[in-house]
Amino acid sequence: MKKTESVLTPREAALAATAGMSLTEKAAELLKIRDKVARAEARLKALKADEDAREALIFEQIVAEGFQNITVAGYRITPEIKTIVSITEEKREAAIAALRAHGAGSLVIESVIKRDFNGWVREVIDANGGDCPQWIRDTMSVYEKQSLSIRKNTVKKSPAKGSKTKKARSLK
Repeated sequence: MKKTESVLTPREAALAATAGMSLTEKAAELLKIRDKVARAEARLKALKADEDAREALIFEQIVAEGFQNITVAGYRITPEIKTIVSITEEKREAAIAALRAHGAGSLVIESVIKRDFNGWVREVIDANGGDCPQWIRDTMSVYEKQSLSIRKNTVKKSPAKGSKTKKARSLK
């Protein structure tokens, strides 16, 4: 009979790893983890740059040697050229008009700018006493994500007495 292993959620693992630690010890551990993440992201960026450079070299060599594709370690590698198109904000209206004029109006869809939209919804919630209006909950997916803002401390000051913080919004 095999013993079943329980799998901890990230929160459960964090609780177990920080059991018995003070708040400042937990925060110090968080800073160490963020440093590790930053180093891993830098390493990933370097690996991606190496991958891109090698891909370009192999593409050029396959084409130069006249192959349609090559097979390596069970993978078929085929050079492809993909067309990537984007519309800059300053040319957006002209591009949309041109698409519609040339029979491609069905490609145009309305969209909402996420950052502006999130800010607008926050303003509506704040204006509603911190509660999310029912019509928003009925028509949109709204949730809050907790995070910590961590910045390099340049000036050591204690918090001002009586400093105020914003009341948390409720999605209820």
